Amino acid sequence: MENFMRMLSTQAILLVYMAVGFYCRKRGIIEKKMQGKLTDFVLRITRCPV
Repeated sequence: MENFMRMLSTQAILLVYMAVGFYCRKRGIIEKKMQGKLTDFVLRITRCPV
């Protein structure tokens, strides 16, 4: 059950990041050329320590 909660927590964080990214892209805060770098950044900070 603990692993399930950890997985759920990680997915919730990713969902929040995706929602914020979607909002920022629609409002013009994030430009097209920044998307690749931000993707790398988000993937690095959301990795769960083992």
